[in-house]
Amino acid sequence: MFPKKSFDSDVFIKDVKTLDKANENDISFFENVRYKKYAQITKAGACITSEKLSHFLPKKCIKINVRNVLFDLATILKQFYPTADVDSLDETVKEAKKK
Repeated sequence: MFPKKSFDSDVFIKDVKTLDKANENDISFFENVRYKKYAQITKAGACITSEKLSHFLPKKCIKINVRNVLFDLATILKQFYPTADVDSLDETVKEAKKK
């Protein structure tokens, strides 16, 4: 489970979005220096990142430093979208016809 973390400010997170699409009510993630240009201008309220990358993020963005960004992102995504990884058989699919 994602570790509990407390913050100095109150932030209400509504969704998970990429750095370039996030706003103050979104959480984002930054796991590769290739996305530095997006990290520097992100409007995300919070961002899951590593300690070595967190300095690229704006001061107003809450930095959540973790060891494995993608693993902890997956854990958070499960909280927002609990059934997203559930795959069920689509029984409306019909067999293809040969022509």
